[in-house]
Amino acid sequence: MATLGGVVPELVVKERFQGCLNAWKDRGFDAWLWFEKDTNKLLGRGGLHIREIDGEEAVALGYVVFSEFWNKGYATEIASACAEIAFEVLSLEKLFCSIEVTNKSSLRVIEKVGLNLPHTCRHYFVRLTSNN
Repeated sequence: MATLGGVVPELVVKERFQGCLNAWKDRGFDAWLWFEKDTNKLLGRGGLHIREIDGEEAVALGYVVFSEFWNKGYATEIASACAEIAFEVLSLEKLFCSIEVTNKSSLRVIEKVGLNLPHTCRHYFVRLTSNN
């Protein structure tokens, strides 16, 4: 939770949940819940979100995997599926990803997915482009 800013108040959770519902209604995408196939346990959430970056609206890939599921490849699966939807289904040319610069594991996930990482980082957001 440290890289996510810690626990948030219930009101903030409700506002964020309403924001997700609104995004699905207005744009047809946002976060999905992800479950482990063999156990059907909730392992995290991830998806495509609208964010304001440098004063412009942009689509950002984001995910959270619960710690008991770390190092099992789930973050890579989630990021890969989200990138595929962004580039192939939504026909986006670019995608952003919010990564804490000290979070080496998430930086590695993005590289494993095959997305290009530029050398610049603004507001902890990294511009991603397809290798295609």
